[in-house]
Amino acid sequence: PPFHPLSLIRSISDLYIDPDKPFAGRVTAFFGAKGGVGSSTIAHNIAWCLSESLHQETALIDLDASWGTTGLDFAYDATEGLEEALAATDRLDEVLLDRLMLRHTPKLSILPAACSLAQRSEMSVESYEKVVSEVRAISPMTILDMPHFWCDWTTNIISGADDIVVTAAPDLANLRNTKNLFDFLRAERPNDAAPILILNKTGISKTNEISVKDFGAAVGVDPALVIGFDPESFIEAANDGKMLTDVKAAAQTVNGFNYLAQRLRTGEFPSAPMNSGKGSKLGKLGGGSKSEKESFFAKFKRK
Repeated sequence: PPFHPLSLIRSISDLYIDPDKPFAGRVTAFFGAKGGVGSSTIAHNIAWCLSESLHQETALIDLDASWGTTGLDFAYDATEGLEEALAATDRLDEVLLDRLMLRHTPKLSILPAACSLAQRSEMSVESYEKVVSEVRAISPMTILDMPHFWCDWTTNIISGADDIVVTAAPDLANLRNTKNLFDFLRAERPNDAAPILILNKTGISKTNEISVKDFGAAVGVDPALVIGFDPESFIEAANDGKMLTDVKAAAQTVNGFNYLAQRLRTGEFPSAPMNSGKGSKLGKLGGGSKSEKESFFAKFKRK
């Protein structure tokens, strides 16, 4: 509740599949409220959790042609990928995508960005939309690592995604940007699922940062996931080109990622948070001293 006719229409429609309609997988766009908040890192790890923990066939697209970090996080040198796909949308099909995308694991395929500054040609909105539509036509789940800039193609791609995950840090600039984003998306997508909020890097300043409660109240939505500041684990993973699942100290953070991955896969949060915390229903995320760990937490909210 409250009951809305669109809820009934959606529930009935979900029971049926049009056999003549082309296949289209789900798309989730990850967007940072501000540069450096960790949106790309979280997107990459969520894609990994979907494919390896939930065994969901997943495609990851790095849409930041100039500064994307997919190659660094997954430890490979990309010489082609997104740029070639954008330049060849007139002949982009499953065969060409199979050549451009990297099969990182049996369940995870990646369309990387070469991140070359030599080419600065402007691509059309239709080119980006074509790439996303062609990938979703062959993948049940597509994760979009969006660059942090606002233009026609980014707003179109974000507005057309099935789910939107906004990552923010608990400071004033992030709060302003997040509120602007949520207001825009609510007006642009009145009948779609509400954006999902992740609050990252909490606990850096216990006295000066905006509290989780106040941040959620200002935006109008409680964070689905709150991640404590844990630079050692994240830097270790980034420098070694590995996922947080390979960092023992990040086990609680990974539990939170698996929880969110389940929501993106099924459309519903699990009935209970997936965590390994003892004596508590809510696992704590982040490292640091004992007193610091008590301030780092994961707040899970059922849909």
